[in-house]
Amino acid sequence: MQLVERHLIRHQDARFAIIDRAAFASKNLYNQANYHVRQAFIHEGTYLPYAAIFHRLKQHEAYCALPRKVSNAILIQLHHNWVSFLRVMEAYREDPSAFTGRPKIPGYQDKTKGRFMLIYEKKALGKRVFKRTGKLIPSGLPIEIATQITWEAIRQVRIVPRADGYMVEVVYEQELQPAAVNPQLRAAVDVGVNVLAAITSDKPGLVPRLVSGKPLKSLNQCYVRSVQPKLAG
Repeated sequence: MQLVERHLIRHQDARFAIIDRAAFASKNLYNQANYHVRQAFIHEGTYLPYAAIFHRLKQHEAYCALPRKVSNAILIQLHHNWVSFLRVMEAYREDPSAFTGRPKIPGYQDKTKGRFMLIYEKKALGKRVFKRTGKLIPSGLPIEIATQITWEAIRQVRIVPRADGYMVEVVYEQELQPAAVNPQLRAAVDVGVNVLAAITSDKPGLVPRLVSGKPLKSLNQCYVRSVQPKLAG
């Protein structure tokens, strides 16, 4: 299974400005590619897949502003966004009543404030440096990312924009270890509202438990009251 190790890069971190410039370039490429896809979809009723966009933009300054592997990953992410939109549109055409409105096509990132994620596959992470220092250096970014994950387990690094900085996500593979359980023992869980869950088991020594659902019920009621005026308006 795949897990994620996270590192938050805040504004005061020396690495922030370097990442921010790359994320701005990522936004430029995303918007440029999205422009071509949107124009074809709106005016011709066709979808331009990843391969078509790649051949259109592979010499463009927005594509060349980032390492090739990173630019390709951005185009692939845009492709995934559009594929998801097209699937939703298909469902909308079959049953519009299941939606509150017509799905919107993937939009642009803000021209000045917008930033887009950076994706570094394993081949873009500098194996030699990692083996020597235990730190990841994404291609084209003069920054170091300390990690507890082994090189063999690492799959990719994603850098995701956030309001408080950038979240560096080290995606890695970990084998699923079966829990040591006794297959002869049984447990039962009864889910409710006022009593969120009643739990019991035939395991010797286990004390049955009741989990109150009243706090969660109150939170839900407060939420419903807060959104009702917005829905009505």
